[in-house]
Amino acid sequence: MLHWLVELLPHALTVVLLVAAFFLPGLLVLLPLKPGWPAATALSPAITLLVFLAGSFLADAAGVPWNAATAAVIAVPPILAAWLAGRRFGFRTPLSPAGLGWPAKIAIVAGVAMGSAVTCLALLRGIGDPATASQGWDPIFHLNVLRWIQESGSATPWGVAPIFGAGPPTYYPAGWHSAVALVPGSVSEAANLSSIVIGGMIWPIGLTFLASVVLPRHPAAWALTPLIGASFVSFPFSQLLRSGQWPNGLATALVPATLAVTVVLLRRLTANEQVGRQARELVLLAVLAAALLGGCVAAHPSAVFALSLIHI
Repeated sequence: MLHWLVELLPHALTVVLLVAAFFLPGLLVLLPLKPGWPAATALSPAITLLVFLAGSFLADAAGVPWNAATAAVIAVPPILAAWLAGRRFGFRTPLSPAGLGWPAKIAIVAGVAMGSAVTCLALLRGIGDPATASQGWDPIFHLNVLRWIQESGSATPWGVAPIFGAGPPTYYPAGWHSAVALVPGSVSEAANLSSIVIGGMIWPIGLTFLASVVLPRHPAAWALTPLIGASFVSFPFSQLLRSGQWPNGLATALVPATLAVTVVLLRRLTANEQVGRQARELVLLAVLAAALLGGCVAAHPSAVFALSLIHI
């Protein structure tokens, strides 16, 4: 394992920038609403993609190229809006169960860390040299889209249409591309290492948050969930490595956390709470659930179909 970590060191900056691109904007939007750090961390990638989706349209309308500076400026208004809203409409209780003792907290953090480490190690072995472009159809297409965004400055779902050739612009989910294109340097390196963030971070954190919501009285299950998730083959390994379906894989990774919020919403709909408090909490939860669904659509609409099927 240490051998692979040493090989990752030259690419550490790229990984840090990818983590910031996927997590930071959404985290800064969510924290003022007081959902709790575990929930805010799990939900932040979907919120980030929604911010980037809206921002890409604004940038196109203003004739400003999509890059890291543009994304940072565009993220300021929703962050300020969340800060103002949070002063009056923030959650009174965290979305994930609170009141855990230190042994339980340490076990949960260890479970997430171990599940993440095992997944990242397997992904790194599959990737090999992160700077080498995968030769599958999907990876080559996505690398072309990344380069197109960086050169054209357009990152909207319709702005990447020229990649498909001449013809009427059509919708294509560009959420993953809008985030990864912000990372400077090799697009192959950024795209390959995004698998580490998606499969090794977003996925286990989201699974743990879902477990905490579904099994609120069993913290041991929360700790075991990311370890069990690391044992699956179809995701993240097959989808992110063999197929190179990075946008679709990102959508898959967003499903657990988004599902957890809908579970909280449904649970509080049936709870016997004070009417005023319940109404305010329900409205905030409904808005949050809608925003998360928007982020899922930005990643890939397949996530919405998966959520619908799960609820049925």
